[in-house]
Order: sequence, then C-alpha cells, then structure tokens
Amino acid sequence: MVKNIKKDKEEYKIKKFNIKVYVDDIEKWQECEVIDFKNSESEIMRATVLTKRVTQLNRICKNVLSKEYIKKDGCIYFWKKQEDNE
Repeated sequence: MVKNIKKDKEEYKIKKFNIKVYVDDIEKWQECEVIDFKNSESEIMRATVLTKRVTQLNRICKNVLSKEYIKKDGCIYFWKKQEDNE
C-alpha cells in the first residue's frame, strides 16, 4: 500500500481546526468533515464537506480567529482549536 503523504499532511492540518457551516434555518449550525478542497490562484477557496446529519455541501471557506467571528452566511468556517497548554 502506497501512502499519500500530501493527503496525510492535509488531514493532520485539518484536525487542528474547528470546522462549522450554517446549513439552513432547519439544520442550523453543523460540525462537518472535509471531503475535498478546491484552491487555486484564480479561484476562491472552496471545500466539499459532509455534516453530522449527512448533508453534503460545496461552499466557500473562510478562516477566522475564533468562533465569535462566524456568521450565518452559508460559508464553511475554520478556526484553530485551542491547545491545552496555552
């Protein structure tokens, strides 16, 4: 079995972040798992995610400093998890 080092590294980095998306007024805020990233110089960063309620979404990503900065705009929000020793 050949390991995909790049994919393993990306998955490790993703685990360092909280990831949430506001799906809609029915499902509201959902934690999610990243399935795929689309990022290029000419495109806005997008991700395909799977929510805890098994809804698959492809949305624009936004990196924020903390949970206080997230908005109900349908974007996928990433913010760094707090480390225990900080």
